[in-house]
Amino acid sequence: IGNHHVLAPEDDDIDTDAAGAATIARVGEFDKIKVLNLNATAITSFGTVRWVDTIMPNLEELCLAHCDLSDLDTFDADAPTGTDIDHARPTDESMGDQMENIALEDVVPLPLPLSGFQALRLLDLSDCNLSSWTGQISRLRDLPQLTDLVLNDNPIESIERIETEEEAASSQPFASLATMQLTNVNITSWSSIDALNRAVLPNSGSGSGGCNCIKSLRFRNNPVTSGISAAEARSVTIARL
Repeated sequence: IGNHHVLAPEDDDIDTDAAGAATIARVGEFDKIKVLNLNATAITSFGTVRWVDTIMPNLEELCLAHCDLSDLDTFDADAPTGTDIDHARPTDESMGDQMENIALEDVVPLPLPLSGFQALRLLDLSDCNLSSWTGQISRLRDLPQLTDLVLNDNPIESIERIETEEEAASSQPFASLATMQLTNVNITSWSSIDALNRAVLPNSGSGSGGCNCIKSLRFRNNPVTSGISAAEARSVTIARL
């Protein structure tokens, strides 16, 4: 417990059931651990990752490369999710009946931001079978200390920007982010870079920007850049940001 680094040997068959976690460790028991490497273990649910936060509340670096975390959008599905209806619901009770006429199928669900991980600075989610920016990656938007986010080797085809009244009134998403890696993902359109500019990168003054301090974006080996040189890809990316 006194060690500040815990390394799990790669390819170990580690798959912790979050429901049984209380029998293994108490909440906050490993509060001295700052860095945890669980790369290439057999973790198959983000519920396990959420449990790690409860017993290691002071984690600053967490590496989960090559784990299957595709349920990031659904692992806590029993909890309420945010929608445009929730954000737009009138405070004046006299207007309440009007909301009944809004069809649910016209509302794009916006998953609630992930809670916990208050000290986390670096999160490596390389090759974790993540495919949705809105449903999965956007859930990381309120981690207060997150400065480095690694998303390499995930099948993310597009980046979307969804604005809500709640978001406009709250702090900027990814407010502390300084470095992002999107190498070898499946981005197919430059419109995703435009959306990334609005969702994460420095505010242009329009009120729709994100972090004001990002310094580095690694964006290589994506379909959108396959037909141009590395130098041209770099220039176009910088121009769009």
